[in-house]
Amino acid sequence: MACASSSTKVSAVPELCVFDLDACLWDQEMFEMSAMPSKTLKGDLNGKGEGVLGVYSGRDLIKLHKGSLIALQEHAAGSHPGMKIALASSADTPFAEKVGRAALKMLE
Repeated sequence: MACASSSTKVSAVPELCVFDLDACLWDQEMFEMSAMPSKTLKGDLNGKGEGVLGVYSGRDLIKLHKGSLIALQEHAAGSHPGMKIALASSADTPFAEKVGRAALKMLE
């Protein structure tokens, strides 16, 4: 039996990569944060200079997971052409949503 050939192109890279803002992109759940982010944590960006790795929400540090940082750096460098990045959250309170947005604004 012959196999039909397909002109559909298969890619190992998805068209869309969605990061969940609740303990996926970074290591905290936004609904557990007690304060608006106000201070940054700077450090080495995987040998690509120094920048913001996380932000403080009161005493809690909201820090990017190492894999998230690598994925974002690869995307910025064009390593995954055609792939888009999106962010999502299941936060169900206005405050949690504000904390997540404020943390994103503080990250470089």
